[in-house]
Amino acid sequence: MSKALIVDDSRTDAYVSQKCADQLFDEVKVVGTLQELLQVVPSFKPDVIFMDVYLGEWHNGLSHIRELRSGHGELSITPIIVLSSKAAEEDKRLAVEAGAAGYIVKPATLDKMMESLRRYVPGFIPKGWESVIA
Repeated sequence: MSKALIVDDSRTDAYVSQKCADQLFDEVKVVGTLQELLQVVPSFKPDVIFMDVYLGEWHNGLSHIRELRSGHGELSITPIIVLSSKAAEEDKRLAVEAGAAGYIVKPATLDKMMESLRRYVPGFIPKGWESVIA
C-alpha cells in the first residue's frame, strides 16, 4: 500500500496536491504544520512527503528539511519533494542541498507529481498499476 503525506498550510494548494496524489497513492494525508508532520509520521509511515517549505511564519522552510534529515528516524530517509511557488533555479538547488529529493513548482499537477516520483522515488508504482507491473 503506497502512502503520501502532503505538508502545506495553504488549504487551496493542499487540496490541489491531494487531488493529484489521490490518483497515485492508496492513502494520502494532509497536514499544515511541521509539528503535525512529526505527530503523524510515526503511525502513518509515508513513502514520500510532498512539502511546502514556507509554512506559516517560517520563511526559511529549508531549515525544516535539514531538521528532518538530521535524525528523525525514518524521516531521515523518506523522500521529500518540495512544493513551492518559487521557480528560480537557485531555490531548487538550495532545496536539494538541504536534503530534498525533488522540487515541484506549484500548482501541483498529476504529470509533475508522476515525473518527480519516477525520478526520485526508486521502485514507485502508482496505485492500480501493481498487477500491470507484476
